[in-house]
Amino acid sequence: MKNTIASLGFILLSVLSYAGAAEICEFMFTDCPQNFNGDTIKVPQSVVALSSEIKACGTELTSAGDSAKLPSSIMFVIDHSGSMTGEGSGPNDQMGSRFTVTTALIDSIYKVQPNAEVGVVVFSEHLYFDKTSSQYFSSYFSTLPKTYDAEPNQAYLPLLKLNGKYGDKSGIDIIKDVLKTDTVQGRNRRKYVDLVYKPNFVTEYYTNINIGFIAAKDAMKSAANPAERQFVIFLSDGEPMGDSRAGLPANDFEKGTNMPTTFTVYFTSNKNAPLSLRNMTANIQKNGYSSSNPSSELWAIETNHNTLLNLLMDNVFDNILITGDPLHMVINGVKSTSFVNSSFVFPEQFPLQATITSFNATASYKYTDPQTNAVRDTNVSINFTVKRVPDSEITKGITLNCWEQPTLQFYYNGSPISFISEEMSRVEIRLDPNDETIKAATVRISSNLESENFVLAPVGTVLGAPVGVQLAAKGIAGDKIMQHIEGDSLVAVYKNPKIPLDSVRIAIPIVDKSGPVLDSAIYYPGRNGARDTLKVVFSEPVQCRVLTAASPGVSYNYYDAGTLSSGFLNGASYIGTCETDLVASVYFLVNQGTVVPVTDSMNLVGLSSTVKDKNGNMPSKDNPKVPVVWGTDNSISIAVSKNPFNPVTTIIPHNVYEKFSSAIGPQNRPGIIVGISSLKPLVKKNDSYGTAKIYDPLGNIIAKDIKIEESTVSGDYGAFWDGTNMAGRLVGTGIYLMEITVTDTDRIVTQKKIKVGMKR
Repeated sequence: MKNTIASLGFILLSVLSYAGAAEICEFMFTDCPQNFNGDTIKVPQSVVALSSEIKACGTELTSAGDSAKLPSSIMFVIDHSGSMTGEGSGPNDQMGSRFTVTTALIDSIYKVQPNAEVGVVVFSEHLYFDKTSSQYFSSYFSTLPKTYDAEPNQAYLPLLKLNGKYGDKSGIDIIKDVLKTDTVQGRNRRKYVDLVYKPNFVTEYYTNINIGFIAAKDAMKSAANPAERQFVIFLSDGEPMGDSRAGLPANDFEKGTNMPTTFTVYFTSNKNAPLSLRNMTANIQKNGYSSSNPSSELWAIETNHNTLLNLLMDNVFDNILITGDPLHMVINGVKSTSFVNSSFVFPEQFPLQATITSFNATASYKYTDPQTNAVRDTNVSINFTVKRVPDSEITKGITLNCWEQPTLQFYYNGSPISFISEEMSRVEIRLDPNDETIKAATVRISSNLESENFVLAPVGTVLGAPVGVQLAAKGIAGDKIMQHIEGDSLVAVYKNPKIPLDSVRIAIPIVDKSGPVLDSAIYYPGRNGARDTLKVVFSEPVQCRVLTAASPGVSYNYYDAGTLSSGFLNGASYIGTCETDLVASVYFLVNQGTVVPVTDSMNLVGLSSTVKDKNGNMPSKDNPKVPVVWGTDNSISIAVSKNPFNPVTTIIPHNVYEKFSSAIGPQNRPGIIVGISSLKPLVKKNDSYGTAKIYDPLGNIIAKDIKIEESTVSGDYGAFWDGTNMAGRLVGTGIYLMEITVTDTDRIVTQKKIKVGMKR
C-alpha cells in the first residue's frame, strides 16, 4: 500500500511539473462599491483576495438645497464623423446612442443638480453647429475666437444652466431641442439615427478631434464653477482623418493641455482603444488642471443605448456628483493609508476565506460649502459578501487582476528531480516566487514519520533550503533531516502568511532504486508519413546489448491515458547499435500518430531481465511511471482552397468538403475553406478550436468569431467563410485578410494570417 501511495504521489508530481504554475487573482471594483451594498459578489475559485485599492465614489445628495450649492460644469464633446453612421466606414453608432444617451444623462443630472451648467460640442471635420442657421437655438451658438480651417461660422452650444431661463426657454429645453434625433436613410440605403439639426455649410464627415477640444476649452473659460467641478464627456469612434486639423498636428489633442477632467468612451467592436486616446487620457490625468483630473478615464465598448447609458451612469455620473474630498475608508477594521488615482489605498490585500467572506466598510468624505466655507464630514456604509464559486462568471462592475502563483520544486546537485533515491541523503527545496514578491518564506515538509518547518533563504532569483533525507524507524524533531520509511513520500507546502488561500503543495516519492527506473520519455513526431520516435532516459546506465536484443515491448509498459495498453509497442524497433556496453538512453520507432504526449505515460516492466544496470539489478516490480513529453516545438501551417473565390458560384471540391464538412455544414455550399495543420493538438474552447477574423483592405474587421472545426477524416482543422460580413451581406470584390488564432496543448497561442481573394 505504501508503494502505491508513493507511485500516486510521483504521478501527481509529474503531471504538475508539466502543467506549470497556477494562476490566482485578486478582484477590483470598476464600479462604485456603494452599488454593491447588501449584495453577494460571486467570484471564481482562482480569486483569493480583494485588492488593496478600492475605487472612491461620492453619493447623491438628497437635499436639493445641498445639491444646489455644488453644481458641475459639463461639456459633451460628440464625434459625428461618417464612421458613426456608416456613411463612411462603420457604422459604429448606427442607432445614435451618443445623442440619445447624452439626453438621458442630462435628465439625470438635472434631477440631482438642476443648477448644473451643460454645453455641447458636435464635430466632424468642423464644428457641426452653424451660427447662421435659422433655428431659434442658433442664437445661443458661440463661434470660436478665430477662424479655423476656413469655416468662420462653425460653432458650439456654450454652457447653459439647466434650470436657467433664456427667453421663454429653460437651459435644459434648449439643449434637448439641439439634440433631437430622427431615423434617416443614408446614401447606401442603410437607415441610421441622426440629428434633426443640419448646418448650412457642407460637411464631409471627417474626424478633427483638435477642433472639438478647442471648442470645449473655449466654453470652459466662461464656466461658473471651479476647475475641480468642470468635466468633459468625450464620445468618439476614431482617430483624426482628413485635412482639417485646426492648423495643428493631427494628434495635438493627445497632449491633453488645459483639459478639465475628461471621461472618454471609444466606440469599437474589438474592445481596444487606440494609443492616441490612451496617451491623451494619461496626459489629462496629470496635467494639473484640477484636483479631480486624476479621475479621468477611458473605456472602449461596442455601443448601444443601454450599454453606453449604464457605463456612464455607473462610472461617470457618480464622479461628477463627488462634491467633497475623500478622507479615508475603513474595511473590516483596517484603515486606508492614502488616496491615489481616485482610489483608497490600504496596506495589504484583503484575504478571502475558502467559501464566504463578509466585508463591512465605511467611506468618509469632507464637504466644503463653496459659499460659506463651512466643512462637514459624510460617512457612507457599504456592506457586501464575497462567495467563491467554481467557474463563476465575472460580476459586472468588478475586474480580476491575476498573476502566476509561486511554485515548489525539489533539487539534487543543482538539478530538478521528480523522485528521491536512496543515495540522495541531502536534497534542496526551492520556492520560485514567479509573479509575487517574496523576500522570506517558510515551507513545511512532511513524511509518514514527521513534519518540519524549513526557512528558505534567497538563492539567485528563488528561495531555497537544504533538506536531509534518511531512512529511519522514527522522526527526530528539529534536526532538518526528514526521516522516512520505505515507499514514503515527502510533501512540501508553502502558505502565503498574508493570503492563506495562496498556498502551494508538491509531493515527491522516495523510491528504492536497487534497479533502474525511467527518468523520462520523450516523443518526436515523424515527418511526411515516417514513423514516430520515442526516446527513453534511464535513472542509471543499463546494459545496451541485453536491452536491444529484445523488442521494446518486452521492456516497457505503455499507458494510454493511464490505462495499460498491452499491444501498443507491437512492431516497435530500436534505432542504432550499441557503441558502448552501458547506455543512459535509447531511441525506438513506433507507429505514427499513436502517441499522445502529456496524457500518456510509461514505466519499465517490473523484474524484466532485459533491463539491467551494470551490477545486474533489474527494475522493481512497482517502479514509477513518467509522462510522455514533447521533444519538439509545435509547427502550424495554413493553406486555402480555391483562392480567389466567388461566393455565389465557387463550390468546395467534394474531397475537400468530405474532409472539412464539420466546418462547412451538413450541405456543401459556396465559399472558401482555410485548412490548418498543427503538429500538436489544438485546444477546444467554447465549441471551437480557435477563432478566425476577416479584415477588409483598410484594416477594418468585417467578419469575426468564425469557428475553427476539426477535420472529420484527419487531425487537421478548418475555417470556412462564405463571403459575408457581420451583417450577413456579401462583401465586394477585393483582397481580404483572414487572421486565425489557435492554442495548442502546451497553451502556446499562435496567430496566422493569409490573404483570400473575393471575385464577384
